[in-house]
Amino acid sequence: MMSSAGHPVFLPAGRLRVVLCVLALAGGATVSTDRLMFALWDEDLPERPLATLQTIVSRLRSRVGEGIVLTEPGGYRLAVGADAVDALRFERLTQEALDVHADAAGKLDAALALWRGEPFADLDSRWLRNNEAPRLTTLYLEAVELRTELALEQGSGARQLPILVRLVSDFPLRETLWCRLIDVLAAAGRPAEALAQYERARLVLSDELGVDPGTELRSRYQRLLGAESLADRTRHLVPRQLPGNYGIVVGRESELANLDRLLADASTGAAVITGTAGVGKTTLAVSWARRVAARFPGGQLFVNLRGFEPNAEPVGTDEAARWMLDALGVEPESMPAGVPAQSALLRTLLSERKVLVVLDNARDAQQVRPLLPGSTDSFALVTSRDRLTPLIVAGAGPVVVSRFSRTQSVQLLESRLGDAVVEDSRDVIPALTEATAGLPLALAVVAARAAASAPYGLQLIAAELSDGGHALDVLSGSDSVTDLRTVLSWSYRAMPDEVAKMFRLLALHPGPDFGHGVAASLLGIDVQRARLVLRQLQEAHLVEGSRPGHFFMHDLLRAYAAEVASAAERRDAVVRLVDHHLHTSTAAALVINPGRVLELSEPPAAGVRVLTLTARQRALDWFAENHRVLVRIVDLAVATGHDRRALELIAALRTPLNRSGRWQHWHDWVHLQAVAVDAARRLDDREAEANALLVGARAHGRLTNYAKSIELGNACITICHDLNDRHLEASACQTLANAASSWDRQDLAESYSLRALELYRLVGDEFGEVVATHELGYQCALLGQYDEALQHCQYALERMEAGAWDQLEIAAVWDSLGFIHLRMSDAPQAISCYQRAADLYQAEGDQYYTAMGIAKVGDAYASNGNTEQARHNWLRAAHKLDALQHPDAATVRARLG
Repeated sequence: MMSSAGHPVFLPAGRLRVVLCVLALAGGATVSTDRLMFALWDEDLPERPLATLQTIVSRLRSRVGEGIVLTEPGGYRLAVGADAVDALRFERLTQEALDVHADAAGKLDAALALWRGEPFADLDSRWLRNNEAPRLTTLYLEAVELRTELALEQGSGARQLPILVRLVSDFPLRETLWCRLIDVLAAAGRPAEALAQYERARLVLSDELGVDPGTELRSRYQRLLGAESLADRTRHLVPRQLPGNYGIVVGRESELANLDRLLADASTGAAVITGTAGVGKTTLAVSWARRVAARFPGGQLFVNLRGFEPNAEPVGTDEAARWMLDALGVEPESMPAGVPAQSALLRTLLSERKVLVVLDNARDAQQVRPLLPGSTDSFALVTSRDRLTPLIVAGAGPVVVSRFSRTQSVQLLESRLGDAVVEDSRDVIPALTEATAGLPLALAVVAARAAASAPYGLQLIAAELSDGGHALDVLSGSDSVTDLRTVLSWSYRAMPDEVAKMFRLLALHPGPDFGHGVAASLLGIDVQRARLVLRQLQEAHLVEGSRPGHFFMHDLLRAYAAEVASAAERRDAVVRLVDHHLHTSTAAALVINPGRVLELSEPPAAGVRVLTLTARQRALDWFAENHRVLVRIVDLAVATGHDRRALELIAALRTPLNRSGRWQHWHDWVHLQAVAVDAARRLDDREAEANALLVGARAHGRLTNYAKSIELGNACITICHDLNDRHLEASACQTLANAASSWDRQDLAESYSLRALELYRLVGDEFGEVVATHELGYQCALLGQYDEALQHCQYALERMEAGAWDQLEIAAVWDSLGFIHLRMSDAPQAISCYQRAADLYQAEGDQYYTAMGIAKVGDAYASNGNTEQARHNWLRAAHKLDALQHPDAATVRARLG
């Protein structure tokens, strides 16, 4: 034990060590005072047990230091992780190996290296000796046995011989240890010694228990004598088919205890778990099976019988039997024909070993009965929506999984969110537990949504329900495709027409997720009605929630929905889907940049619900959240013949894509430009084609493809000459000036800047003239003409700040002024200008130029010898560029050395 100061602490054998051990075994969880008092004194409590316990804890704290033993409501907690406790680390490593995780041998070696002999042997605690010590010892023996099996498979079984010889002496009544010892001796070519050990084991069992060796031990003897049966030939195969954990099991203590009782009952060889959909039958079955798997050295079989899956017929009993026989090692040539013969062979093999058989999602008793073991050495666990009454009548133990009570519902929420979060939301818990009908699946979804909106997630969900909104955003977990398929068939057939149509049309949405407005537009209904329809889809497990207010469909569901949708309903829904995104994007783009002019050729189609985004940041966030969807919507519009809508949507996307700063977004912009050029040519719209080429030139410039940028810009100018569009030509010249300047072609850049200025003056565009003047000033600075550069940039800045100009253009001028002052060795003025530019970029939501502005502030500090401030700003800029996944991050980091 290490103190809070990091020094080793020695505690003498006594009550301090008992309390420390009990707290440590809890792995950081709270241990009640009752548990601690029972561990210390059993039922022989002192006169004032609680006060005495408090004194012991106080003494323990004085030894280990502050912050180690914490007081919690109702008990105490040790502030250490589970892996800091050898016993818990041993238990975890061993359990992972027993569950057939990767590197089982390595995990077992690490676990066994932690073993120090009989647990708690020097502690005076009946509770530890009678409860924890036997459990850990049993786990240790199982670990040794499995490590022996793995060593035999690797041809190194002889290494296990010393420990097995010692353990059969310490635990002579454990037959599985004798089996492993005999296996090792036989594998080492020492059959006579193996036979001698069998005889020794037989005598011990006879003398101590008055019984003969069990099936496994007898089979070793028969194999040594050369009497090899089919069971002997398949003995070396140990199936371990249990799937991974399906989730945290809470509130099922009585059901787990019932299963434990049925397993311990020698007269019961099977248990049947039944309950309604979403109540957690498979989760309970798998969790319990993994807990007891080590008690079945013959292996574990798992078969999904697909009793309620719509996309596949239930598994035939003959097919399931063949799967199980194959897992047990029966060769194809030895496989009998027909269910009766297969069932007989299966019962025979299962009688020769101790196997746990899990039969999940059974359709009825007839499907299951031939697959059950014939003896109680093995155990079968069956799950089904059906009651399987014939199996119960025949002797299987029933385990009915009911919906949660309110107390159990709270327990599940606490396990997912923590006691404090649930306590803070205690006032809304009754409404939430009532809304979820006590179904663990629905409660788990509430917990997931609440965790994503912490710390007020539960209140937000309750508010949605009280306001008449939809129930839950998701009703099926992503960890069980099988359950999803089962619910699909059962639910889709029972859906009202409107809900079924919504399900079919949602397959059109290109993902990754969608909100209420999208769903309402697809079906042509109001948003409140869409909420109700989506609620029904959620309840049928046909959509899942991705984030509050947004949904997605699993790929399997999307494929199924696409198959059942008609061409006619798809055609009309595509128009509504595209218009929803087109008109929402246009309105949002104008919120971000009110000075833009965006014209739409048609009003939204009937039934389209346009989102209202009135705040600039909310509009930017919406574009960021829906970027992938919007790009795919453009592709969908083009693929379905809606070129004009595609062009208009691309135009709306220009502002948010420019400001996002993400490197991948600029690649998407290049893709959209190519789409726009093709669409414009199909429409024979030369002006649209020219605009698309111009935007493409800017996108390629952002990606440093300057040659391509100049190529597209010149192509735009060619069309401008044909159309006599001098205003668009001026914009193209300005774009070409930027590209040429970045390409270190200053002579070319200056000529393009002068041409742009000339054209803007010719058409009387004051805004364009001022922007071009600024660009000319920057070109002068690059050529070393600083006085002229200052004159142009200061003129542009005065004109812009005098009116309601685009703040991004003003930021660009401040950036240029910073560059000029830096070149003129005026570091303080350069710092001021660059900082002003970065602040404006940040305010406008342009992430890339914000980062680069901060980097330039660092450059200015560096020129002035202030290394500390320079590094601070470079590091800030690098972090921002990392978040944008921009390659310029490496360039900035290089300045840090």
